[in-house]
Amino acid sequence: MRSRSLVFCRVGEKSLHPAWIGDPATRNYDVWLDCYCDPDVWAGAPAKVTDGRGSTKWPRVAALLAGDPTVFERYEAVWFPDDDLAIDAPTVERFLEIFQAAKLALAQPALVDGCHWSHELTLAHDSFALRYTNFVEVMAPAFSREALRACAPTFGESKSGWGLDYAWPRVLGDPRNAIAIVDATPMVHTRPVGGAGAYLLKEAEAEVAALARRFGFSLPFVYRHFGGALKGEGGAAGLRVGRGLSFAARLAVGAPRSQRWRAHYWKVMCSTL
Repeated sequence: MRSRSLVFCRVGEKSLHPAWIGDPATRNYDVWLDCYCDPDVWAGAPAKVTDGRGSTKWPRVAALLAGDPTVFERYEAVWFPDDDLAIDAPTVERFLEIFQAAKLALAQPALVDGCHWSHELTLAHDSFALRYTNFVEVMAPAFSREALRACAPTFGESKSGWGLDYAWPRVLGDPRNAIAIVDATPMVHTRPVGGAGAYLLKEAEAEVAALARRFGFSLPFVYRHFGGALKGEGGAAGLRVGRGLSFAARLAVGAPRSQRWRAHYWKVMCSTL
């Protein structure tokens, strides 16, 4: 039976979504492509295609919700990946299945070791199917229906998106078993992080500071782990391990190869425990 999930992706001409869009007859999710390029580029795609030019990702989603607050309501989960993420359709399906089976409120696929990344916490770990955290990056969050309702009022508060990912856990009440990085379904971030001009960077930093004041998170942000679920059969989420020595040991064993000898990585990861 098809689960009620949606993948909503803001797409340009070089979007990587053709690799994961799948077949509507068999995939377990619907797809909505909201174009920041000419929508004719993706006309005929097996998806809903709309013209979203003239906006950025989260203000655009806020505008859609303002026009119709029920636009996402029929879905149990909605995933909002950026268009520069490399992943295939079976992995998207597994991610959404794990998301719903684990009863998560907010989550993202982990990032493959060696790709472009911003936060050590998001790099995939071999020991786990998922790790419970207090952070999911703004470039690829999935929300449950209830979490989306709660977090939606924040979407219009950051043109850049910066800082929203720090605010969402606070909005959701800082749960310890409902926000996760899903290691079993890693993706590749294909474009370098950053690249904004000095003015845009200054504006984005101001947005983060404003969100910190409103929602009460600290800067620099303090990342946390609250345990995880070990990989089960087929990569599914299996036995849960709480935060403690067992979790820390598994975190060390499954660390990304590129990071195993980086002192800064371990400084950050140890601070999450």
